[in-house]
Amino acid sequence: MDDPHQIPQNILSFVRSRSTRSENTRFPYKLNVILTWVGADEEKSENAGCGWISHEEFFIDKSKLCEVMNVKLNTLNVNLKTLGFKQTRPREGNKTYYKNDEMSFNSENTTFSRIRNSRCKPEALLNLQLPAVYLPCLEPLHLFMMDRKSIDQFKKCVIDKWEELVGGKLIFAVPLKDFIKALEINLNDTLFTDTYVIQQALVPRIPNVMDIFDFAVFLARFGPFENIQTKMNQYQGIFMSDFYFSSNSLSTSFSDTFHNCFRFSLLQVGEYHCYNLPLVSTTAYFLIDEDGICYPSWSEMLQRNYFLSHTPNFQ
Repeated sequence: MDDPHQIPQNILSFVRSRSTRSENTRFPYKLNVILTWVGADEEKSENAGCGWISHEEFFIDKSKLCEVMNVKLNTLNVNLKTLGFKQTRPREGNKTYYKNDEMSFNSENTTFSRIRNSRCKPEALLNLQLPAVYLPCLEPLHLFMMDRKSIDQFKKCVIDKWEELVGGKLIFAVPLKDFIKALEINLNDTLFTDTYVIQQALVPRIPNVMDIFDFAVFLARFGPFENIQTKMNQYQGIFMSDFYFSSNSLSTSFSDTFHNCFRFSLLQVGEYHCYNLPLVSTTAYFLIDEDGICYPSWSEMLQRNYFLSHTPNFQ
């Protein structure tokens, strides 16, 4: 994996992105994202150009922070001056020390509501959400048979569960073996005692590394999280009873167009597509095909489309 003390590319892209009317693109939010990632880690603070030195006080290496955020020194100084950041002591070398009455080492999102920003309405800052920094990572996610509201809800579920599994915020990737352990602990089911099975279902893009996008794809296929075991069990069951000795991998029918899509090659020409609805539990109709026909289980989908049993997917 990359050096954990180097700023992740996702954070760099986020803090360098152009500010818009959205308040989570403004300077206070971006600075807090960097400080949250740094925490009390001295090596991280050197690479980031800022870091906490107490519960309320932090330092800024202006030259380095300007490089990190890709802004001019004058822009940084104006933001610090107009947004209520107070210098607490004389400059020492490259370090200038600041505090803001509404920011602290363990500050929550709501503290941003009182940071003065002459360019936006103060009440709008109430909508700041630290998890928004993950959203660029999930931008490539494509889901079919779901409206925008449902997709946004699904992404929120992904972010919440990801932070719970990896045990922290602003973590974009972890070693695959560590993620599998966390997943096994959370699921606590014998289905996931075989590492081979779970690796087939996760299919990370980078070997031995699991990132938040890979996890989102996994949940798109078998979510919601609480129903992963049941949905995977059903999906395995439509192939061969002796799955572990089957020539087919669990990922045989995974589609790379829509991430909640399963594709089945037809004998003559074309494909049959079926989609998991990752917000729908197994107590309801959670599968839907391109014709809008819904199914309550994988076995019923196969029974009602018996011709699929003769396709290459099941040979």
